[in-house]
Order: sequence, then C-alpha cells, then structure tokens
Amino acid sequence: MKISDVRIKQRSYEMTRDGYAFYGERLDNKTIGKYIAGWYAKSTGNIIERKTFMDRAAARRHFLDELGKPDRPEHDDFERDIQKRQLYDWEHKFIDPFAFEITRAQAEHIIDVVCADYHVEPPPLHWVESEDGMYRSHYDQQDHEIHMGHRDNITLLHELAHAIDKTNNHDTPHHGPAFVWIAIELYNHYARISLPYMMKSASNKGILGDVRAPTLLNHFNDRNGQLPLGQKFDEPASETEQKTALRQDIAPV
Repeated sequence: MKISDVRIKQRSYEMTRDGYAFYGERLDNKTIGKYIAGWYAKSTGNIIERKTFMDRAAARRHFLDELGKPDRPEHDDFERDIQKRQLYDWEHKFIDPFAFEITRAQAEHIIDVVCADYHVEPPPLHWVESEDGMYRSHYDQQDHEIHMGHRDNITLLHELAHAIDKTNNHDTPHHGPAFVWIAIELYNHYARISLPYMMKSASNKGILGDVRAPTLLNHFNDRNGQLPLGQKFDEPASETEQKTALRQDIAPV
C-alpha cells in the first residue's frame, strides 16, 4: 500500500530513517478499517507496519504512541542509499576545494580529537597504499575501522561522519540526511568551512531531508544552539584563509 492511497491527517518526519510516522484516512472507501496509522519511507512511499482503525481518534492515539517509542521500525526501504550520488556531487563541488594533504600521524590525531568530542570509540586507521593508481577510502561498519587511500582531511572527516552516524544509528541510509547533518557539523568545526555556505548549497542539492516537515525532535543543533530557519546565508572565507587556520590546529609531523 502506498501513502498516495491515504489522505494524511498528521505526520512527523524522522530524519534517521528519512521517513514519516503518520495517520490518515484511506481513499478506497472501505468502511471497515477506514483509518490507518503507521510509517512510510520518503524514498518509496511504501506504507510500513500499518494498522487500521474504525475511528479517527484511535488512529491518532496510535500515531502519538509511535512517536513516544524509543525504537523505530526497521525495513529495507529505510536503508536505501538513494542520495549517494547527490551527496558526492555536493562534496566535490562545495567541500573538496577546502581539502589539503595530511600525514598519517595528523590523521590519527584528528581521529582522536573528533572521537573524543563525540564520545565515540576511535576507529583504527588503515593507511592504504594504491596499487592501481586509484584512491579508495571507506568506513568499515562491521569492524569499526577507517581505510584511507586518500591523503586529505576532507575524506577523513567524511569517513568519521560515517563512524559517528553508524555508532548511533545502525540501520540508516548510508548517505542519508542524518549522515549529511553530521558531516556538515564536522566540516564546520574541524575544517572551518562556513556553516551557512554549506547549509545553502546542501539545501539546494536536496540532501538535508524534509527540513520543513513537523518533527518530534530537532535533529540538528550546532554547538551554540539551533541554526534558525530563514537565516541569511553568507559566502565563506577564502579557501586560503580557512586552510591556514586549520593547519594551525594540526601539529606538524
């Protein structure tokens, strides 16, 4: 059953799942189980773990009960990595220009600092050498390890964002909105890239999730409080200024 088969009465967006809890009225004119409540994934529109009710009040109570539960339903639709290409395109255009080369010792220092700030066990670093001229980096969720074929700070922060995301949200889209918000925070705090600049470009790319939908909790706060919607977006400092500032934070090795 698709969400398009329902007239939604109320819904709440869950960023970690990139989906919604909802309740509403079926459009197929059935008198038994006229009202329905459950979850659906933004990527597919498929209704998941639905329940039907005779009256609207019962459906709404179930909807509110679902919001109060600490666990969210697990389903393949919630794990579809549908915005991977958009995320990579955004990073290539707006984030990679601020990258610079780092040594292995500097990479390990960055891992220790970031993981201490986020209360995450530091993942072991595997400094991978290229065998065919191709650079490959990834975070191994099963073993909680970072494999670094690249030699720059931005790639390392990207993989650390995966480590933080997967430590807290195991079954989420690999490059979904929850990951993007974490990555933006890391790029801001540890690469000194302008937060408004990233927010504007990521929003234009459509990779922040449904930021206008009602939510149970605010899923993103910067260190000094919530970034207000409608904030004026300014251009970032120059690449040279930001790289120079960050290099002062990394002990030379």
